[in-house]
Amino acid sequence: MAIDTDKLHMVDNQLQKRALNSAIRTLKEVADSLGDADAISMLHAGEATYSYLRQYFMTGNPDPSRGEMLERVAETLRCVKDLLLRRSLREGSGAYYAAWRLVDLRKYNIQKLLKQYREVMAQVSLAETVGDVPETLGSRRYDLLDSIFLAVMTSFQNDENNKAVMDAINDADSDISLQTQLIYALVLGLAAVFDADKVQMLLDLAMDADMPEQLQSVAYIGIAIAFTAYPDRLSHQGKLSASIGTFADTPECVARMRSVIKAIAGTRDTERVANKVKDEVIPEIMKIRPDMLGKMRDLSADFDPESLENNPDWQEMLDKSGITRKLEELTEMMSDGADLMMVTFSQLKKFPFFQRINNWFMPFDINNPNLHISDEDRAFMEKLTSVTDFICDSDKYSLALAVSQTPANHRHMVMSQFNAQFEQMHQEIHEKLPSSGRPDFDREVVKSVRDLYRYIFLGRNTGDFFNIFKSKLDFTHFPIIGDKLKDAEFLSVMSEFYMKRGFYSEALVLFQQLAGLNQPVSSVWQKIGFCRQKAGNFSGAREAYMKSELLGDSSKWLVKKLAFVNRKLGDFASALEYYDRLLSEDPDNVRLLINSANCAVNTGDVDLALQRFHHADYLKAGDVEIQRGLAWAELLAAHYDKAEKLYSILLSGSPTSADWLNAGHNAHLMGSYRKAADRYHKAAEEAKADFELAYTADIPTLRRLGASDDSIYILFDEIL
Repeated sequence: MAIDTDKLHMVDNQLQKRALNSAIRTLKEVADSLGDADAISMLHAGEATYSYLRQYFMTGNPDPSRGEMLERVAETLRCVKDLLLRRSLREGSGAYYAAWRLVDLRKYNIQKLLKQYREVMAQVSLAETVGDVPETLGSRRYDLLDSIFLAVMTSFQNDENNKAVMDAINDADSDISLQTQLIYALVLGLAAVFDADKVQMLLDLAMDADMPEQLQSVAYIGIAIAFTAYPDRLSHQGKLSASIGTFADTPECVARMRSVIKAIAGTRDTERVANKVKDEVIPEIMKIRPDMLGKMRDLSADFDPESLENNPDWQEMLDKSGITRKLEELTEMMSDGADLMMVTFSQLKKFPFFQRINNWFMPFDINNPNLHISDEDRAFMEKLTSVTDFICDSDKYSLALAVSQTPANHRHMVMSQFNAQFEQMHQEIHEKLPSSGRPDFDREVVKSVRDLYRYIFLGRNTGDFFNIFKSKLDFTHFPIIGDKLKDAEFLSVMSEFYMKRGFYSEALVLFQQLAGLNQPVSSVWQKIGFCRQKAGNFSGAREAYMKSELLGDSSKWLVKKLAFVNRKLGDFASALEYYDRLLSEDPDNVRLLINSANCAVNTGDVDLALQRFHHADYLKAGDVEIQRGLAWAELLAAHYDKAEKLYSILLSGSPTSADWLNAGHNAHLMGSYRKAADRYHKAAEEAKADFELAYTADIPTLRRLGASDDSIYILFDEIL
């Protein structure tokens, strides 16, 4: 039977109004129609508790725990709604619900699967002591990991399963692959459906000082997802709120959460990096490719390959093409956390290996039987992965799979080149690894974030999972811990990062919070203004820029911005004042002269406009933009002969529709109506509607300059 999801969504409003009886009735209707025993049982318990509370309230006796008990009942009803809503989506085509159906079909039992896994690992350990592990045994191990992952990911509100999972993670005999898979399964399950128990488990793991940083990094990512995806739900959790409070009161936990936020924010820039490589770097390289090949053909047969290194000719070619600048920008973006490896490895995620969800999160193991690596390839991969500990595990699997399927002759060439440069590469890479107070955790969290990013963006049917990389990471409003995260230093770091990478709305929120924390700082108001300007809020930008000005900032940058936003707002008189200030220090700046002249035109000061346009024309003779502005100013000054000469030049080049229109106005005002009509026809060729709007807007100007209504409307009618 289909579930009435509209009724389920009504429950949120009923609970918000604290109408618990109404919520219970609504949920009962849905649960009874489905015969959902778990939901019905939870509803009976919640209803009984609420009935007892109401009866005791009517006696008039005080009850200090009443508020807490009411919130527990409300949360029970929210959990029932979650249960029923999850069931309503069961037949969906996404990865989570497909996995849930598979788990139910195969009747997976987490406790039994974990027991089987321990038995298999005991056999693996025994086999390793006497020789190689049989491939069938290795395959059985990884098949069990797949089943365990799916079962844990889709387990929901199940205390027995949760205990079994935590026991397995904390078991000293559990291998790192099992532990990692279990924690990632918790994270993905939570990303699909809210489950307070999963949040509690991840908090416990994050606060466990004995937990390896490789595992803790994953738990912290799950907590960040919970804070971002379910802030309202977390705020209604009594016991869970207490755990979050303990987490927030632990300085190391707060510091690590900052690292996670920086890693997630840095990875958000990955798409822009990929587009930059695809749309800018590669096309530029392809453009200079013929020149590069030509230079290589010119080399003598016995040239020294090392002579190409640091060759000034090659460097000059790269500089002129702009590739050097683009590569420098990419390097800077990478240092801020952008993931250039995504560009490299995204095409290597189409192997059948990645059809299993859990393989995206499998710690790299060269002995994984799914790789089918030869002994020769194994030695190469072991050496390669020893210097690539900054590459996430799914990329290492991509690399190993690619190597195993590369033709032998090509593979040998790559191996020989790599071996020759191994030591230098090893040294350079480790010099560039992060150097913070928590380098191991920072490195692990970056790798874990990248594994998640690859699955969310490259995996199949991942729409079931909350995408933290496409969401605003508003960490200052995280439940309870938000206040601890928004100290001035961290706000400054993150706001600068967001602004630098073009995430202006996120940067604006943080800069505004910085402005509230600190004594007024002009630079912060500058940046608030810039972010507002980028969002198209020119009024807000002007307000912020003026606050910066009041705080004593008189920099040329700020004056330019004030001139610009005033011009965009149509306050040309104010804009002109700022341009005058700029020109007093830089009187021969052509761009300033043009902008100020245009503002002068709009204020009606045609004489000043002519003066500035003529000055600009003297400095940059023949510039089309200057000629266009000067011609219009001459027309407004009724210097029609001068304007005609300029329009004749413009029309002989590559005129715009506006040029034809304005040249038509000049002929019109000179009384050359046939010429005016011809020019108006040209102006209207591309779009008559646009011409009609522009012509109508100019009628007051034509009248002021002496054109009669007869000429205005006859010519207008002629064109239409």
